[in-house]
Amino acid sequence: MANLERTFIAIKPDGVQRGLVGEIIKRFEQKGFRLVAMKFLRASEEHLKQHYIDLKDRPFFPGLVKYMNSGPVVAMVWEGLNVVKTGRVMLGETNPADSKPGTIRGDFCIQVGRTRAEFGTRPPPRAGLRSRESGAPSAGGWERAERGRGAAARPAIGPPPRRIGPLYGMWLVTFLLLLDSLHKARPEDVGTSLYFVNDSLQHVTFSSSVGVVVPCPAAGSPSAALRWYLATGDDIYDVPHIRHVHANGTLQLFPFSPSAFNSFIHDNDYFCTAENAAGKIRSPNIRIKAVFREPYTVRVEDQRSMRGNVAVFKCLIPSSVQEYVSVVSWEKDTVSITPENRFFITSHGGLYISDVQKEDALSTY
Repeated sequence: MANLERTFIAIKPDGVQRGLVGEIIKRFEQKGFRLVAMKFLRASEEHLKQHYIDLKDRPFFPGLVKYMNSGPVVAMVWEGLNVVKTGRVMLGETNPADSKPGTIRGDFCIQVGRTRAEFGTRPPPRAGLRSRESGAPSAGGWERAERGRGAAARPAIGPPPRRIGPLYGMWLVTFLLLLDSLHKARPEDVGTSLYFVNDSLQHVTFSSSVGVVVPCPAAGSPSAALRWYLATGDDIYDVPHIRHVHANGTLQLFPFSPSAFNSFIHDNDYFCTAENAAGKIRSPNIRIKAVFREPYTVRVEDQRSMRGNVAVFKCLIPSSVQEYVSVVSWEKDTVSITPENRFFITSHGGLYISDVQKEDALSTY
């Protein structure tokens, strides 16, 4: 059963320094999760000691606090259906060598050497340091701290801005995503604000056989009340098995048959608002349009031209799919035409034959 959850995610100093903040946010947004709160800050040592209090007896604790205090972090709260479990899947396997492409670790980790760090037992080899000979990152160490309410896991991706003493190597040149319980993201840490998480969203085209989920591009901190409207200002209402607005502000249009098409729902302009103590903001209009996956045929009409003149052929595409179909090639007697000499294919897909000859009339196109 799907549960609406929230989870705290922190992008630690190395991830911020490497410029990966936008990519991580993009991945969670594309999964349909909503960014509830975000703050860019440099945490104090006292705050960090409290945050990692369940690790205070570990030998690496002083080094961890010092590392976390070495630069700014990005603290975020994400909301969505089963976001905790899905977030862990998005991270990938603990060992980056086992992580699949498309996961955070699979895409951002450097190559792991033969020796893996054994967490809390002995100092591992220095991780991910830049090679003097090649200038490229060397093998990195890994560790996983099992915690009461979550897990910390770090794919190594590159060197930090400066060296931070003996940190057992495992905290150097790493990118850390920390999944933890919600209560560690305190409302007073993120302030009160309204903002757009994707104000460039203007067009959404989807297949009628698949449906679509559209997160509200506006959000706030603390949590804002999210509402959807038609561009006319009319409230959005649920239509069973056709349209539904989730509690987290996500608009969903379900798959439907061609006979159930309703332009008022499936081809219209929508917008979303976010409202909290900071005020109210409105997203730009978003055109949401459904298209049908159905068989179609294209055809070419006969053309007349005087010898030595120009003949122009157009590929006639049904209007229902014209917007989504492009002409990529032409054939002459079932042989692909190479644009050269007298034959020319325009950017709009038309075929021009210059200096028409008698033999041109003996072929089919």
